[in-house]
Amino acid sequence: MELTARKIGETGNGIKIKVENGTAENSVRLSIVHGSVIEFFDNLVMDPKSKFYLVKYVNEHSKLVTAKDLKSASVFPKNNPIVAEVELKGGKILVLQVRKLMRLH
Repeated sequence: MELTARKIGETGNGIKIKVENGTAENSVRLSIVHGSVIEFFDNLVMDPKSKFYLVKYVNEHSKLVTAKDLKSASVFPKNNPIVAEVELKGGKILVLQVRKLMRLH
């Protein structure tokens, strides 16, 4: 899964993304913060058949980021993003590839 700031360049810098275990089993919760704008999305999954499919849900509801499915070879629920926390920085294309981050345990 890849998250990209909707606004490129300096405007998109500093967006904080936190991925945690979701309330529902085999789901994740995204917290997205930029200045005074705070977005929370809970019970998201990387299952395109679900109404809580992370990519579609974030793209329809987030004002800060867009999501892209990188088509993991793993199937749901093993393809859900790992628990992580990161801040988007630098360049014209601000991207977060959650699967490449260290686990926070």
